Amino acid sequence: MSEDEYGSYVEGYQQYLFEEIERNKFLIDNHNSKLEKIATLEEECDKRKENINILRKEIREIEDEILSLKDELNVPYY
Repeated sequence: MSEDEYGSYVEGYQQYLFEEIERNKFLIDNHNSKLEKIATLEEECDKRKENINILRKEIREIEDEILSLKDELNVPYY
C-alpha cells in the first residue's frame, strides 16, 4: 500500500467515524446526560447518608445522657 493510498484510507475512515459520531450524537449526549445525573444523585445520596450518620450520633449521645440521668435518679429504663 502506498503512502497516498494509506492517507486516503485514513481520511476515509476518519470521515466514517465523524459521520457515525454525528449520527449517534443524540444517543451519546443522552448517555452522557444520564451519567451526569447519576453522579449528581450519588453525591446527593452520600450527603444525605452523612446527615443520617450525624443524626444517629446525636441521638446516641442524647440517649446516653437520658440513661445517665435515669441512673442518677434510679428511674426505670423502659
